[in-house]
Amino acid sequence: MNTASSETALSLIQSLETRMVANPFSPSVARLASLYLDEDRFEDARVLCEEGIARYPDYATAHLVLGQCYLGLQRMSDARREFCEALNLQPQCELARTLLREMTPTTTVDLPMETAVAEDWVQVSPKHSADEIVTPTLAEIYADQGAYQEAIRTYKLLVHRKPEERERFGQRIRQLEEIWRLLTPPS
Repeated sequence: MNTASSETALSLIQSLETRMVANPFSPSVARLASLYLDEDRFEDARVLCEEGIARYPDYATAHLVLGQCYLGLQRMSDARREFCEALNLQPQCELARTLLREMTPTTTVDLPMETAVAEDWVQVSPKHSADEIVTPTLAEIYADQGAYQEAIRTYKLLVHRKPEERERFGQRIRQLEEIWRLLTPPS
């Protein structure tokens, strides 16, 4: 970084730090943490992101930047977890998808989002009774907890029970399967 751009970055950092002191609940957390990352201040960025996520747990960008902090700190499993959380919160986040792909280069993750829902998605195990309670909310609770296989299974049951919502549930199944593939080491 040249001197002029370094001074500009420092000025922006100071401005955001001042804003954060004046309003500690500002959602500028991710922007300031990102600037810290540019300056290789990984620990400062980590602390800031963790504080921001404590206030705004559904702030996908903060999870993404926290994952980048963990990458800089060589905490790979923590980075992977945060990138997956960013994808859970914002399924179209290409940067999180790319960073996960780079962390798991031998795993195929280029899934066509336009493909039709596979027929096996409507096939459920006989052990699942017809009166088992399944809802999209339950599936998302499983996903939020990192229980991706259970979330996928729940959505498959929903496809079976509500075929009119096949496309919507199918899209979410593909997203969850992609996250699961990113987390599962190749055999």
